[in-house]
Amino acid sequence: SLKRAVDRNRVKRLVRESFRCNFDTIPTVDIVIMGETKLASMDNAVILQQLDMLWVRLNEYYGSTDTLSKQTPPNHKTDYRV
Repeated sequence: SLKRAVDRNRVKRLVRESFRCNFDTIPTVDIVIMGETKLASMDNAVILQQLDMLWVRLNEYYGSTDTLSKQTPPNHKTDYRV
């Protein structure tokens, strides 16, 4: 787990941004992201690349979903946590 709040907040911000950019391609499933200590030393671009690969893997595993049934993304301050 990430020990410093500044590291946790940076990872949260990157996950939220990646989620917003890929919302239309992510299957409708509950997602929990657990950060490892090594995330603190990773560059933002590397973390975003890892998240992009995660979204692809989720899509391959769960298949693509009907985009018409998707709702707007949740309010990031109240509806989901990272």
